[in-house]
This record gives sequence, structure tokens and C-alpha cells, in this order.
Amino acid sequence: MNSKNVKTRNYLGSKTSFKLTRKKANNFNLPYPNQVPAGDYISRVVSAKETITKSGNDAIEVCYEIKEASICEKILNGKLSSNTNIPTYNIRQIYPLGTSFFDNYCEAMAEAVGIDEMDLDDTIGVTEHVTLDYGNATIGGYIGRHPLEPEKYDRIFRKPKLTKVNLLENQEEADGNDIKHEYKGKDLLENKITIDEDDEFDDFLEEDDE
Repeated sequence: MNSKNVKTRNYLGSKTSFKLTRKKANNFNLPYPNQVPAGDYISRVVSAKETITKSGNDAIEVCYEIKEASICEKILNGKLSSNTNIPTYNIRQIYPLGTSFFDNYCEAMAEAVGIDEMDLDDTIGVTEHVTLDYGNATIGGYIGRHPLEPEKYDRIFRKPKLTKVNLLENQEEADGNDIKHEYKGKDLLENKITIDEDDEFDDFLEEDDE
């Protein structure tokens, strides 16, 4: 090929430009059987916050990153390469206060953290071996959960590389660590769940109460 015939673009200062698009963050959705298979996973708490459901119930919304347990264990035991692809899902669970779901969540967190009373921030990074089950329901939940040593699984749950953007976000979070924010009144309403799938979750709760 004659290099003289190859047209090049000088993007710096050129009238021709291309668009840069930020990659959207991973969505955390309620688990459905056609999207997240039932089975054993290694689960890590990514975020936890107070919220309310559409029906007005105070609740805790917890986001988890879960990875297929059998593959995780084979990697840690040296039976598979560390760069082996692990089926991974981002799910969230809603635990309304005063329900068995919430009580079971509190018990699991207390066992994992090692204290009976804690802030939601204390649960970030909690790592467990869990069983995701659907039973007769359309929304999955944990029927078994056992705490694990987070450090042992840190290389399985690799942290994203720091960029200028999330460095600033991390700094803002650090600056706000001393501020105890209570989700009440207007602040609580601002965190109200508004997506359609939570109507199904409310229906699921009502069926469970029967």
C-alpha cells in the first residue's frame, strides 16, 4: 500500500471530531431465574442503604456482586488459572424492616462482622458463601449464607483501577465519613424505589405474609 494515498486525521484542532461516551455503571437488579441461575455463589456486599418500598415500608437495599462458587474455589486452590472467566452477576436485595428477610440479613451481617450492632457502612465488603434459591417465588433470595475471610477473596473481586473521576468520588466519600446522615423525611423519600420491578417485590412480600 502506498503510504502517500493513506488519509490521516489530525484530531487535535481538527474540525472533524468523534464522541467520547462514558461506560455506564453496572446495574444491580432483583434476581430472576431467567437472568441469574439458582446455585452456590461467593457474594460480596458492594453497597447498602436505607430506602422505602413503593408500598411505604422502611427497608434496607443491599447490592451484591456474586460469582460462581465452584470456579472461585478452584482458582483459589490452584486448579484453575487466575485469569479464568468467572460467571458474575450484580444483584440487589430489599429487606423491609420488621420482616424475617431483614432479621436474617442482620443475623448474617453480625456473624460476618463479628459484632451485634453496626453501621451499614460496616457491612461493605462482607464476603459470604451463599445459596441463591427461588423456591416457588419469581424473585430469588439467599437460603444459606456463611461468612468468609474477605482478604482471601480480594483477588477474585478485583477492584477497578482508580481514575481521576473516581479518585474525586472516593475523596468526597472520605470527607463525608464523619457525617451521620439519617434517611428520614424528605431524604428518605428521595431514596424511594421507583422502578417497576419493585411492584413485583411488594407482591412477593404480600404473598409471603399469607
